[in-house]
Amino acid sequence: MNSEEKLRYIFEQLKKGIEREELSEKMGYKNYNSFKNFVRSKGYYWEKEGKRYVKGKKREAPKIKVDDSFRAKRVLMYFQDENADPKEVAKKLDFDNYKDMSNFMKMKGYLWSSKESNFVKKEEYLNRNLEELKNLDKYIELLELLSKNYGNLEEALNLNSGKVIKKYRIPGINTIKSIQIISSLNEMAREYSRAFNITQKNIFEVALIEFFQKYGFEREIKYLLGEKTEKANNIGV
Repeated sequence: MNSEEKLRYIFEQLKKGIEREELSEKMGYKNYNSFKNFVRSKGYYWEKEGKRYVKGKKREAPKIKVDDSFRAKRVLMYFQDENADPKEVAKKLDFDNYKDMSNFMKMKGYLWSSKESNFVKKEEYLNRNLEELKNLDKYIELLELLSKNYGNLEEALNLNSGKVIKKYRIPGINTIKSIQIISSLNEMAREYSRAFNITQKNIFEVALIEFFQKYGFEREIKYLLGEKTEKANNIGV
């Protein structure tokens, strides 16, 4: 859809009574200001009385009978017109540029609000943000629970799979145990040992310990490893 087609579509939808905010979202604009800027760039301005876009010369900013010492109030009043161009407002009020005007408003206790398309008092701006943060309180308990159980979740989601293998320090002496296993598993153990540079002994020790932990011997494994025995010295894979 080119620019002309977009404009025709916008005007048609407005005639049907569709609000501009809803229309901007429907057309996929990032925000309402982007929608307004597009129409304004094509030479149209919003006529509040007729609730429509009209093409022609940009309207003069409203005349404000306020002394120049009240520049902050004048800035606010200029931006009451939603067609106000920030650069032009700064120029009309004798600021060097928009940044200069923004810094001036900060000194006067105002911050720019994208939602209002105008400057608002710092207290009002901060209160609004605090209200939004309060709405997040209900998630704090959930986040704390997730944090406390991250280890279990990590294991359950298998986030560490193929990344790090725990190496346990097990008390006792080495012994030889011969068992029969399926040839495909035996070959897989050999291949894994070569690929990740760890011994088959470590592979089977980790497998047995984690088996006992999951299937009924958790207390016995804790006793075997001892409180002072660390599960440290992870092997990077």
